[in-house]
Amino acid sequence: MHLTTPQNSPGHNKQMSSFFQNKKVLITGGSSGIGKELALTLASLGAHVAIIARDQNKINQTLEEMRQNQTFQVQRMAGFSVDVTNRNQIHQMKEKILEALGGIDILINNSGLAVPQMLVQADDDNIDQMMAVNYLGCVNITRAFLDALKLNGGGQICFVSSMLGFMGLTGYSGYAASKHAVRGFAECLRQELLLDDITIHLFFPPTTDTPGLTAENEYKPPMTVMIEGKCQIFSASEVAWTLLKGIQKRKFVYLIGWKNWLIYYLERHCPGIMRLIINHHIKNFALSTKKFSQTV
Repeated sequence: MHLTTPQNSPGHNKQMSSFFQNKKVLITGGSSGIGKELALTLASLGAHVAIIARDQNKINQTLEEMRQNQTFQVQRMAGFSVDVTNRNQIHQMKEKILEALGGIDILINNSGLAVPQMLVQADDDNIDQMMAVNYLGCVNITRAFLDALKLNGGGQICFVSSMLGFMGLTGYSGYAASKHAVRGFAECLRQELLLDDITIHLFFPPTTDTPGLTAENEYKPPMTVMIEGKCQIFSASEVAWTLLKGIQKRKFVYLIGWKNWLIYYLERHCPGIMRLIINHHIKNFALSTKKFSQTV
């Protein structure tokens, strides 16, 4: 039996197209992973889309795919090589980006970087870069385009955090800290912009099948791998669609998957239970490692 996915469900597509058609959307980290899927999906929904990334070759490839996906010939598709950690570069490119889009209705802060390492082994540059890209990148881009959203009469800003934006996991101290910072920033901004008719969204994606995950796995400590266990890995297209659905429904906090919603609930209301579960996994790892070393 074939199950229709949300992405190709006529009812869902009609609702989403109605909402996103002619919307002017800017996506950071838009040349790969979740960001690329967001760009391709929005192109198919009739939106005007501009992506920001660093690798010009990846930008060009994504732009070509976006144009193949677009529904209407008049849709604007653009890509810019911009480093979200470079404030001067952002401000130099700001007007070009707005001109290419014809304004801005939705900003999706999606740029991210993860280098999982135990703190005692972590490289200083990796810690600094995660904070610069994951947190300050959001701050820099949001500050640069906030006036344009206000002049627009309102709009929407989505922050792509992580499940580790509300919880912790061994090996991810630098990454989790940067994603917790995104959550704090979004919480405050939601209040600051309430009277400006600018809606804030905070999305917590789980483990997602992206090139970034492949890179993470090269660094991931054995204990981290064991604690993560057999967690469900979502496709980038599934995650992108859920994020866009959250924007359409004007949700502040949004996740994908009932198990991840359960973790979010437990972390908020019963954090002691989550700590006991993780402690149990850590002790099991230590025990199995000790037994292995004794048999070698």
